[in-house]
Amino acid sequence: MSATWAHDQAERQYRADVDLFARRALHRAEDVIQRSKNALDELSGFRDTGCTPPHLAALRRVAYEYRYVSSVAYYQGSRAVCASNSDERELPVLDTPDWRTRDGVSIWFSAHNPTGLNRRMVNFRRDNHVIVVDPLSYVDVLGNTAEMALAVVSVPTSQVVARWETSNPAPLLAAALRGESSTHEGRYFTVQKSSALPIAVVASVPLGTIENAWREQMLIWVPMGLICGIFGGWGALSLLRRYQSLGYQLQAAVQRGDLEVHYQPIVDMHAQRCVGAEALVRWPLGDGTWMKPDVFIPLAEQSGAIVDITALVVARIAADLGPFLADRPNVRISFNVSPPDISRDGMPDVLDQAMARSGIRPEQLCLEVTERGFFDPALARDQLQAIRDAGHSVYIDDFGTGYSSLAYLQNLPVDVLKIDKRFVDTVGTESASSTVADHIIAMAQDLGLTLIAEGIETTAQADYLLARGVQYGQGWLFSRALPAAAFRRYADALNGT
Repeated sequence: MSATWAHDQAERQYRADVDLFARRALHRAEDVIQRSKNALDELSGFRDTGCTPPHLAALRRVAYEYRYVSSVAYYQGSRAVCASNSDERELPVLDTPDWRTRDGVSIWFSAHNPTGLNRRMVNFRRDNHVIVVDPLSYVDVLGNTAEMALAVVSVPTSQVVARWETSNPAPLLAAALRGESSTHEGRYFTVQKSSALPIAVVASVPLGTIENAWREQMLIWVPMGLICGIFGGWGALSLLRRYQSLGYQLQAAVQRGDLEVHYQPIVDMHAQRCVGAEALVRWPLGDGTWMKPDVFIPLAEQSGAIVDITALVVARIAADLGPFLADRPNVRISFNVSPPDISRDGMPDVLDQAMARSGIRPEQLCLEVTERGFFDPALARDQLQAIRDAGHSVYIDDFGTGYSSLAYLQNLPVDVLKIDKRFVDTVGTESASSTVADHIIAMAQDLGLTLIAEGIETTAQADYLLARGVQYGQGWLFSRALPAAAFRRYADALNGT
């Protein structure tokens, strides 16, 4: 009975590990696409200049500086007229793209390869410039087992864009088309879809891998179990699994201080001034990629590591921005707190220690609470009131995406309401949810709350929100999240100091 239970636990854990690996691979693919779009941004000043020497130098510089980029070309119509490091006559004719992003980038997921390699390339185009990317960069991640298979699939064209060379594309594509994680013909398939891009990552392992891993561990621990008892043996096995798990890697990263904090500016859209930033935790990995917060934050909350992460973020804010904030009393930094942070008594001490070391004023450290923080409204109210009494502002993050209501806003000590990006995306459109932002704005104004709109990407969105009384915004229209030094330069440049 115990062995059966242990086997089930091992299988669930193994599948969870494969799911997390696929999310990490998806983050890698998304990162490559975003960097390709960044490369196009750098060429925006050469939109209609032709193939002048400065223009060609810019093409070569971008191809050199962006390690995912194989070539950069200048197109007129559907044909290339010059390129960074290849004969423009060998570059593909680009007609109708497979996908167009909202910010004006066209994508071809399977274009002719001018290098002669036996694989198609991915092309990104904005205006006259085209970035050519080797799709193998999408899957340049280390697998958990030799039997694992991995592929990136284009959803609009239902084709495999990139895969490990040892991976059979047909079953991976079939799994992606099924659209959800499943077992099929003796393998486990996990499908992870991008929320912002038309791609999905599929990872697969044979079910026999799970069985073999279980048998190997049983050969090690059953003899010990005969001596120590089955519970002692399983405890040791669990310990081994813990040391091998992503959760242990996260705890080790927290203890070593490997996590970083970046700062996404918050801007007064009327005055065009930087009034602060949201502190965002980042986990750099050894292969040059970053683990996405939506992967490791839930894991941290489940394991209890989130409390240590919050303390690390507060300490890092003090270290990164202490003198900067002390000299600029009107600049505020907000950071996210979780339900365990709210329910524990130590949060005021964490804040006090950071301020004592850095000279930061209480009003400059603001706490962002998600709706999940209201699992016990009475406890949340008491804790948040104590924090407000100490001089800190309380922000409600992701409002409208969970189960919050007007009653929460009326009964909780709240200063600022943040409009979630998914509602900002729909403003001024024909979407069924396009009026949600208007309702949130009206509700907050009735309650006298300050509003910050998240995820602003276009001037039209900013103008729409500003016209309705939303004074503050954050998003890529203003800046991405920046390392501390870059944020300090950004804020001073925008504020003229």
